[in-house]
Amino acid sequence: MRIRIALGLAVIGGIACGLFGPRGVPAVVWALGGIAAGFALGGLRPGPAVPVLGGVLVVIAGHLARGSLTPLAHTTLAFAFIAIPCALVIWGLHAWLWAGARSNARDGSLIATAETGRARFRTTFVITLLGFAAFLGSSRVLGGFLLGVGGLTLFCLWGADALRLRELSRWLRTARLQDAEPPARATQIDVGVGTEQWLISERPDHPYRAGSTGTLLLYGSLREGVHRLAMMTASRTPLLVGVALLFALLPSRREPAPGALYGVPMPATKAAAVAAKPSGPTPSRQGWYPQPAPILADLTGDGVEDIVGLRWDWDHEEAALSITATNGRTFTTIWQTPSRPAKWYSPSIRLVRSDAQLFLTDSEGNLFVHELATGKQVAWAAFDAFNDLCAAPDAPARIWAEPETHPYDDAMGTLVTATGERSSVKRPEWCKRSWEAKMCPNSAGDPCYPKEYPDSIEKRVTAITMLEQGGAAIVLGWKKKEPHRPDAVPSLFVGYDPKAQKERFETKLAFTDDEIHGEPDLATELSGGRLFAYYQLKNGQWLLGARDATTGDLLWHKNPPRTEHGTNFGSMKASASRLYVRLNTRLEVFDAKTGESLGVVW
Repeated sequence: MRIRIALGLAVIGGIACGLFGPRGVPAVVWALGGIAAGFALGGLRPGPAVPVLGGVLVVIAGHLARGSLTPLAHTTLAFAFIAIPCALVIWGLHAWLWAGARSNARDGSLIATAETGRARFRTTFVITLLGFAAFLGSSRVLGGFLLGVGGLTLFCLWGADALRLRELSRWLRTARLQDAEPPARATQIDVGVGTEQWLISERPDHPYRAGSTGTLLLYGSLREGVHRLAMMTASRTPLLVGVALLFALLPSRREPAPGALYGVPMPATKAAAVAAKPSGPTPSRQGWYPQPAPILADLTGDGVEDIVGLRWDWDHEEAALSITATNGRTFTTIWQTPSRPAKWYSPSIRLVRSDAQLFLTDSEGNLFVHELATGKQVAWAAFDAFNDLCAAPDAPARIWAEPETHPYDDAMGTLVTATGERSSVKRPEWCKRSWEAKMCPNSAGDPCYPKEYPDSIEKRVTAITMLEQGGAAIVLGWKKKEPHRPDAVPSLFVGYDPKAQKERFETKLAFTDDEIHGEPDLATELSGGRLFAYYQLKNGQWLLGARDATTGDLLWHKNPPRTEHGTNFGSMKASASRLYVRLNTRLEVFDAKTGESLGVVW
């Protein structure tokens, strides 16, 4: 009784931690961990204190792991936190229900034969769960093989138990107790427990011997045998149901449509049309639509910037474009607008923010206005093709578009308010031309191009990139007369004080000494006193890292997850705390300080 009380406490503790524990690890992981520790350790009966200790250890492990497993991605390590506790909980439950008592069945009997299959059932079940973890991790072929073989074997073993139970139950209904000597020709079967003798007569010996009868003598307690077989079958039924659920929950892992390896990403080929259109909603593959940068705002009030951007539905290209707000902490959808018809990668598709409103122009001559907080559409207006588009940085929300004609200084453009009202006005003061907006100084505090840099740097460096933000300014380039390709990674990274115009340091930009690819697709971004860079190595791997913009010191570098030789790099944007990198049709999110992968928006 004490052991079961301790077991119950461990289970209740695990579930409570799962439901009410701190955010960071999904509740199911906490609950499964506590239940696994309670059932597995308590079910094996090592002592009343061990289940409670197991539950406490799971809580501590959850606290330690939630920072590195947020969110739980499709990796072997992450799924081990789910698959292994699942294996322990069900194995422990099986041991608790049946395997605790030592069997007293006679060797070679019906009950003893059924009990010998217990070890085979356990081993097969664990192998099946390991196959599930491998399938979700990186080895789909091995995982699928183990799942198929293990699942079929478990069903056969359970079926054998069920057939034994059915036959023994039928014998219990038709047999009669035998006190006298059994017939000479009686076939004897040992049930395994008890000393009773049960007789079943009028059993045909052979289907082709007409009129022939035989007698079956059962030695042992039929009622006790039925009870034991029923307990074994009942204890294994949840395991079989759990395996069936694992098969039902297997993800298809359909990747979003890949973009082209080089240049502008192209949409995926549409799947073959089906004969009848489904009556209900069908699953969709969402992809991050190519756009300069995500819109960042704390919509949930949790102190973490949330992500707003355009998404493309690869399975419904008849109406594929939508706006989606994604929770920056959990990477779940906060809201999403209805999908609209649009052309892929049209220059007319733009999403901008002004005050608390979002303005979306599409390829079909429409302008939609949505609330930033909820995604609700509040206005619509017809909109002509444009050459330039600006959003007002302050209230009231409004945008200005330059017509798609040859631009000139006094060109009249279209001003649209948050209610959809249009008016023809000249370019406002807050709408700078793209090259003017990037020159220093700027009021927004974004990285800008300095008007000048120290003569000592200019004399010895062939500069290709000059950036300034706050108290940090950098120059990227090569030594004078140093041979180089225009698209190669610069060999020099020089920093200087933008106010004093004095050089601070000189170092290399590359994060390692590995050979760099001939077409490295280098991208850099200056933000928060850090210079971020992304480029490809000769061996096909990609490197993402950061250097201190005031000292040149290497802060961190890593191989981004889910990148291959032909991964298409799109764009990079840094905020005060995070780094956003668009690869193919997804948005990867990293911690700007450590480089830790925080999640991905598909």
